[in-house]
Amino acid sequence: MNQTASVAEPVWPIICLRGVGQIMFQESALTGSLFVLGIALSDLGMAVGTVVGAVLGTLTAWLLRFDRTETRAGLYGYNGSLVGIALLFYLEPGTASAVLLAIGAMLSSVVTWGMRRYWLLPAYTMPFVLVTWLGLAIATRLDLPRVSPPPLPTSNSLFSEVIQGLSEVMFQSTNVAGVCFLIGILLCSFRGGLWALAGSLIGLLTAWGLQEPEAQATAGLFGYNAALAAMGLALWSRSLLLPIFAAILSVPLTSLVPQLGVETLTAPFIFACWIVILVVQLLRGFLRWSVKPVAKTE
Repeated sequence: MNQTASVAEPVWPIICLRGVGQIMFQESALTGSLFVLGIALSDLGMAVGTVVGAVLGTLTAWLLRFDRTETRAGLYGYNGSLVGIALLFYLEPGTASAVLLAIGAMLSSVVTWGMRRYWLLPAYTMPFVLVTWLGLAIATRLDLPRVSPPPLPTSNSLFSEVIQGLSEVMFQSTNVAGVCFLIGILLCSFRGGLWALAGSLIGLLTAWGLQEPEAQATAGLFGYNAALAAMGLALWSRSLLLPIFAAILSVPLTSLVPQLGVETLTAPFIFACWIVILVVQLLRGFLRWSVKPVAKTE
């Protein structure tokens, strides 16, 4: 596709579905389709919000002439997708919430562009987090009706508890959604799928070790940030230890973020990855500074 391609071309739906796939680091329309399917099997309304968010985020990037290669890869769609899911998860459907969703999805694209250009660390899903925090603050100010929190799912197997960690990445709480998400990742990246499972398992085991609430742990609420952290660091480094450490670190951060008076969302995954990356970069810089070449002797 050339630089003058228009949004009316047949590949436009593929670009938007890639944006959905990028929620879990996959540049694949097939993966995005399976993500939408998994959400639709759990909640049709959220599936609509997923697609609308991806379309509006991607369209905003296209109209503002952001980097075409990045746009085609779906990098301006995934934060909009998450905004679309989240606002429908927290707010009752209505005109005001629909307007917030539309503005939020478009704004997330602009924030993504800004972070990709001026922020020294990977943006990950921070645009989604910031925009959703803002949207929920506005909703509170306007006294918009909230959706009652769904009951935590029960589980009777370790596999189900790990799969719940994948399902919760996109606010779902069913094994069917988690399996669809896992298949979507594996079809694009077998290594990515393994890290997603490993991260969710590490999050679950760490939550047990730290004696976090059992019901939340088995429902995947400590697994989804751990899964994303493991996948994110596995893409940043070939090290086996760094993704594991980031997944472990995301668990106490999952308990810490709500104490700041905001929804948890994917902030623990982002903070865990940023901390690990900064520590590694600082150590590399220190070693380069401290290890000096031995002077040659005559």
